[in-house]
Amino acid sequence: MDDATTRQLSWTEKQEISDLLAREGKIAAIKYLRNRFDIRLLAAKRLLDEWDRPGSLDRYLLPQPVDHTLELPRDSRSGKGNWWGLVVASVFLMVGAGFLAGSYLVWSSQQELVRHGAKVDGSVVGLYSNGSGMAPVFEYEWDGEILRSRSQISSRPASYQIGESVEIFVNPTNPEQALVNDFLHRWLLVMIFALLGGGLSLAALVGGLVARA
Repeated sequence: MDDATTRQLSWTEKQEISDLLAREGKIAAIKYLRNRFDIRLLAAKRLLDEWDRPGSLDRYLLPQPVDHTLELPRDSRSGKGNWWGLVVASVFLMVGAGFLAGSYLVWSSQQELVRHGAKVDGSVVGLYSNGSGMAPVFEYEWDGEILRSRSQISSRPASYQIGESVEIFVNPTNPEQALVNDFLHRWLLVMIFALLGGGLSLAALVGGLVARA
């Protein structure tokens, strides 16, 4: 058994292997060692070569009278795998936190506009394709001037028809900043960012726990 795959045997297990050697021979004992302890063929052969030498098995045996489950030292490669697992989990956590922060920023910005903006009547004056569907173009009046706002939210079929009326929140200090008062424009981006952030953060938590196990 090499250092990376060493398993300490209980005295009961030593007796079982000795009985197997006596009954069925070395090949059967090698199969037993490989299946029972998941070690390499060379390590199993090396152990059996030392089997009858006085004191040669001491480093493989648990002290008497301990007789319980195997003590399995971690392979050095496992430690490296755990380290990479923690790195990946940390990256997921940072990206997830970024999405959650983005969700909060979008929500707070929209809430500020809803609280302090002016509500005006608008209408849908056009539809345009942005590659994934049809998005509406809204028109509204502010201080005697006709302004337009192109929505970045598209759907197929279009969520609005030309001529439909809508409510729009307008920033009095920057009238071109407008928010359509409907579910899609007020909550869709917030929910997408929140779901992505929550999902990545949960994956980071689970991955971190697995890597540390």
